[in-house]
Amino acid sequence: GRVGDIEVRDDEDRVFEAVEIKHGIPINVQLIKDAYEKFKSHPIQRYYLLSTAEEDSDIDNINKGHFQKLP
Repeated sequence: GRVGDIEVRDDEDRVFEAVEIKHGIPINVQLIKDAYEKFKSHPIQRYYLLSTAEEDSDIDNINKGHFQKLP
């Protein structure tokens, strides 16, 4: 499957950079966890999760690193 909305591939056709864009959907802890599940099995060097929405009230949890409980 796809890793992001935009994928940059190397000479061996492996994704090494990806961008996921959420239109009007605020970034929250669950979105970060879902994104991690998408790319954890790929040798991603950079992954960007962007949104057109205003900051969510979940920003405090994100900044505190509560999403770091990923396997």
